Amino acid sequence: VGDKDSRFIELIARPYLGSGVTDNIFNNNGRETITIGRAIWEYWYPNSLSGGSTDHFDLAAYSYFGYIGGSFFVFYLGFILGRINKMKINLYNTNKQNFTSIVFFALIYSKIYQLLLSPVVGVVALIDIFLIFLILIVFSKLFRHEA
Repeated sequence: VGDKDSRFIELIARPYLGSGVTDNIFNNNGRETITIGRAIWEYWYPNSLSGGSTDHFDLAAYSYFGYIGGSFFVFYLGFILGRINKMKINLYNTNKQNFTSIVFFALIYSKIYQLLLSPVVGVVALIDIFLIFLILIVFSKLFRHEA
């Protein structure tokens, strides 16, 4: 894959900062940032204009963290997915009035499946959810009025 290896942080920052800013920050010097699946495709088919596999969580974990780190990443991702599902179910069964927490964990649980298909898209979606809920919490604290 060589020169076209993508940096995970750079791929996550790109939707927020834009390609020009991330190119300057990460000093790309005209190098195109691509996903793991596309990099593998271009390695085997260098003259192809399009194509490439989806960089599933296991492929990205191996590429970014190696054999052992990738194995731990896959194990940890499965564990976290199970814990989030359990928390979502427990919240729904025990406290149906806490609508915000139920919605938050349901969103996290549904968006984490994007992480399985494309880690970069999944991480960006999870960051978006946390930022939106953080902004909602801050605004609700600021504009709360006592009745």
